[in-house]
Amino acid sequence: MFNADTFALIAGPIETGGTMGPIIVNPVNGKLYVESGGVSKEVDPNTFAVTPTGFGTVMAVDSHKSKVFATSGNNLQIINAANDSVGKTVPLSYTPGSQIGVNNALRHIYLLNPAANKIEVRGIFREVQGPLVGTFSLGTGNTPQGIVADSVRGRVYVVVNSSGSYSVWAIEDLTSARQWGWGIGNGGGE
Repeated sequence: MFNADTFALIAGPIETGGTMGPIIVNPVNGKLYVESGGVSKEVDPNTFAVTPTGFGTVMAVDSHKSKVFATSGNNLQIINAANDSVGKTVPLSYTPGSQIGVNNALRHIYLLNPAANKIEVRGIFREVQGPLVGTFSLGTGNTPQGIVADSVRGRVYVVVNSSGSYSVWAIEDLTSARQWGWGIGNGGGE
């Protein structure tokens, strides 16, 4: 890690103990989450010590709602970003891909289902965490590999592998989160 003002090295190399997978930073508590050697780990923002997380591999963070999203086998874990406690585990019928997209405006997360060539849309609302909102089917032979969401424009960008040829698809998600009940009886906010 380098100081952005002086370009001086402040820590590193930080040894994680294996082949690295995705890395995600949590701006709420400053932790860096890594997958290394098949184990989910966190890096302390002050000491840079590396320790196991006790939950699945972190795939996304929504700092606006103070949520961290991890996967563990066929489960989605919704974690409190401030204290790293697992608030909800949602069983899935598939093993999700290696990225999760977050649209904090719609309160949607997007999980890749590579085996079925689909993207699953789940809601992250105050009372109900992780209900299925909808599914985007990419069609036969179009396997989702990566995903990111644009909350301002209501778009999802997906890296798609079609028989070894990679491309990026733009999908509009203009589904109203209100239809899933988050705004009913609670003033419409979180």
